[in-house]
Amino acid sequence: MKKFTLKLFACASAVLAFFAASPAQAQVASAADLYGTYEFTATLEVTDDGHEYKDLFSDKCDVKIEAHSVNDLMIVGLGGSTIAEGQPCNYSNGNIRVMNPNGSTYYYWGKPVVLGNNEGGSPFDGSGWELNYTVDLNTKTITLQDFTAITVDAAWNTDKILAKFTNCKLTFKEATTVELQDISGEYQFKAPAGQYNAESSFPVEFDMTLTATSALYNSYKVTIDYGEGFAPVDVNATFDGTNLNLEVNDTYLNEEKTYAFCDYYNPSSLKSTIVFKYVSEKALTLSSGIHIVKVVETEGTPTLESEQYYTTGSATKATEGLSFVGKYVVTCDGVYKFFEDAEGNNTDVYNVEYPTSFEFEIFQSDYNQKLYVSTFMDGNIYNNTNGYYPCEVEGNALRMPVGDAVSVRKIFVNDDFSLMVYDVLYNGSGENTGTIELTLNGDGTVTMGDFHFMRKTTENFGTPTFEKSAKYSSIAVEKKVEKVITPEDFIGKYSVTSAEVTKYLDGDTYNVEYPTSFEFEIFQSDYNQKLYVSTFMDGNIYNNTNGYYPCEVEGNALRMPVGDAVSVRKIFVNDDFSLMVYDVLYNGSGENTGTIELTLNGDGTVTMGDFHFMRKTTENFGTPTFEKSAKYSSIVVEKKQNDDDAIDFVDVDESTVKVYAANGTIYVAGEAEEVKVYSMSGACVFNGVTNQVSGLNKGLYIVKCGNTTVKVIL
Repeated sequence: MKKFTLKLFACASAVLAFFAASPAQAQVASAADLYGTYEFTATLEVTDDGHEYKDLFSDKCDVKIEAHSVNDLMIVGLGGSTIAEGQPCNYSNGNIRVMNPNGSTYYYWGKPVVLGNNEGGSPFDGSGWELNYTVDLNTKTITLQDFTAITVDAAWNTDKILAKFTNCKLTFKEATTVELQDISGEYQFKAPAGQYNAESSFPVEFDMTLTATSALYNSYKVTIDYGEGFAPVDVNATFDGTNLNLEVNDTYLNEEKTYAFCDYYNPSSLKSTIVFKYVSEKALTLSSGIHIVKVVETEGTPTLESEQYYTTGSATKATEGLSFVGKYVVTCDGVYKFFEDAEGNNTDVYNVEYPTSFEFEIFQSDYNQKLYVSTFMDGNIYNNTNGYYPCEVEGNALRMPVGDAVSVRKIFVNDDFSLMVYDVLYNGSGENTGTIELTLNGDGTVTMGDFHFMRKTTENFGTPTFEKSAKYSSIAVEKKVEKVITPEDFIGKYSVTSAEVTKYLDGDTYNVEYPTSFEFEIFQSDYNQKLYVSTFMDGNIYNNTNGYYPCEVEGNALRMPVGDAVSVRKIFVNDDFSLMVYDVLYNGSGENTGTIELTLNGDGTVTMGDFHFMRKTTENFGTPTFEKSAKYSSIVVEKKQNDDDAIDFVDVDESTVKVYAANGTIYVAGEAEEVKVYSMSGACVFNGVTNQVSGLNKGLYIVKCGNTTVKVIL
């Protein structure tokens, strides 16, 4: 894949440009042109109340403007703030509109210091104020509104003004490198329910094909096809790394010119720009809205009637094998706890935890084939609701239920049920309607909408009361990749080390060794395809038992046979067989029933249950006697590397490396490929076709992808 790197430097004497332009052309044509480093300057006044916080504030410092995952850009570092999650903003025609003055952390300088308006007003007190910054399109100088640093009380009203910032501006220093990637391909656009005109018969979905028309990947031909009955249309688009801008002008969607694109806010104009935000090489989201009018001839004069609109939606490349079933890991940078005062003290009488990281699971019911949320944090929604609230699936989006009855966990219930307290799920706006949306994106990533926990309290069987207990926003979610264990995965050699070998036969007549470390092997019979234990320590169970005792496999567990006849090794047999002595296998409790369990864990480790050796003695062909000879416990077992899985270490050509690790996940750049991941002990902990592997323990791993072998650290 080709990439184009554009780096702009602040230089009054030169402008680097890739299109024909006059020297007077503005430097800022899109949000991406603002990415870079700026110098923040302001007149700073620290109040008496703010003296203890004065080290947090600066009247001169570097500020970063960078891309944001949802909005056009993010401003980080105003007034000396060191919080990584800055102000998310949208940009249009020289105006920067700040969407959340304090970002996802709610405290722009860190708890308890909040960014307030010029008069010290709290952004959360219901007054609805917003910030707008003005951009000089030629110099990139940004003029900011005056603002303050404040603390807030428990109701999020202004408590104290700590500092005042006036005469604020950002002066451009240096642009950030912008990498344009080729986003060519076939996409399918879908608008979510409620975001289009449901009364219209006009299609809700359409196909969109992007074809790069520049080697720099900054211009595209976009073909929009609504399918049968509509004519595919081609429009030109520009791409700046953040937004794909489709220019539509008198663009009709059928040969009869009955339907046409119009301006989203002005249905009388057939000229507009449709904007998609770049999410990844395989996913785009609609950020401008799309409006379609029907052209109606009335007495020879055409009139335009609103026909269909899409407020939001996603265009994604096809993903095969789309499945929501599985476990997910959630990490949330923006957990706001309502049972907490401005100093961060917990005021919850039940002292309930709302962790920044937790897991949940989606499963499919065998009864009705619907999908449900089961475990969620430390509760189980499916069990708590008796399966009354299934999820809904539309395309690549799964909608998780919310509402007064969607109980995540029980907080307190007294003996006579006169007081019952639960945490239930509400949507991102703190309402008991709608859903929480989980989206599997075309690039393999997963996104999840904001949500609230609501504290539901019922006293004396009366009407429940609800109050907000926590809000989760700025959520990062990752689907856990768990290797599916097959019987063939058990085949191979294993090394065993026991930290605790108990020997019962002191002064053993036969001087038999019970080593703390030994090997055994599992193999598959060509005759019946079953698995057997062959070599075990210095014996061979398969040969000694004539193949009568196969292993059993269930999930990721293999159960090795035990019993009076499961002979590991011959100790002594005299010539006339009148005395025969063997060591046989019993279970961990010293009994001849059950099995010894060998488990292949999801993290690549292997565990094995305790077991006994029993000394079996038969004299004169009578009834055998048994006595304990040794017990093995606290066992550490490791599967040895098979020859077929041998790691071929090669000199790595850095130009071809496409494997890297970040945030606990191993990534393979580009399309999914066959990947093998090995622990440093040589155990293969993952083998499959993917472009990311997660769920492994921290440590050093060897990743083999194609002809490339790379060491990564998680």
